[in-house]
Amino acid sequence: KVVLIHKSWPNRKFQMENDVTETDKDGNYVFEDLYSSGGNNEFLVTVFAEGHEMQSEYVSIKAKKKAKSIDFKLKAAKTITFQVIGEDKKPLADTDVSLMKRKTGKKEYMLYPISVSDATMTTDSEGKIKISYLNENDLAGFVVMVSEELVSVDVKITKEDDQVIALGKQ
Repeated sequence: KVVLIHKSWPNRKFQMENDVTETDKDGNYVFEDLYSSGGNNEFLVTVFAEGHEMQSEYVSIKAKKKAKSIDFKLKAAKTITFQVIGEDKKPLADTDVSLMKRKTGKKEYMLYPISVSDATMTTDSEGKIKISYLNENDLAGFVVMVSEELVSVDVKITKEDDQVIALGKQ
């Protein structure tokens, strides 16, 4: 899945839209007619490919210019089972969890909240989800929906296949 966030300022008013596409069998994707019609435009392209590291690229396009091709070299990712634990130290079943960023050293890959539904998973009855977009030593930024509130949690990914997303002080 490839997610596109388009930021523009028509008539000096900020506007943000998102679009999603799938890759073909060869891993190619296209967003048709991606160009700047007026002022400057900015695009955040984020790739979620099962079994591969989450990646993104941020591009600015000057007025009346066409976007250049953005190619990603995807690396394999491990499959990790996360258990989401609430402040009461109990698993959170049927809870929406979104992967919002992946940081590796100095590089950060991200997704904007407008497209959060494209990266949201729901925990099972034991509060677990499986994700295959991360690797050891990544810093993963999650947003968890708890009682109608979004809670941000960063998790340092270890070599373990089972890990915890702990809310509050544990």
